[in-house]
Amino acid sequence: MKKWRKILITMMLIFCMGGMLYAYTKTDAPIRKEITVAEGTTLNLVISCYDPDGDVVTLNVEDLPSGATASPAQLEVQGYGDSDLPPPPADSTPAWYTTTITWTPTYHQSGDYTIAVQAVDSEGGVEWMKYIIHVTNTNRPPVL
Repeated sequence: MKKWRKILITMMLIFCMGGMLYAYTKTDAPIRKEITVAEGTTLNLVISCYDPDGDVVTLNVEDLPSGATASPAQLEVQGYGDSDLPPPPADSTPAWYTTTITWTPTYHQSGDYTIAVQAVDSEGGVEWMKYIIHVTNTNRPPVL
């Protein structure tokens, strides 16, 4: 059974039903973005969220590929990472929480990777979103 939550995160495709926000679990979380990166190239993925009630938000990143790191969530007064996120309501000034995933895939890590991101507010509201990272093979010249 799907649960209704009040947290709004940037990694989420928002739609309203009856004035409520629909919340996903990790299993059925929609894919927010698909990213392609070549082996040996550094990826910096900024993920941001806010809570419309002003609650404190914790961001948890799961299923990171080998070698990838996620910075601790930091409070930011202005701005957010995903430019395609709808702006917050005009009558509010939410606090934005941001984490950055950094990864340089090695030359043996081509393939597809799914990262799950969870946002939890201080009142127990939970939301999930997934990112798919496509790592393309980098053809290196032979070594003599």
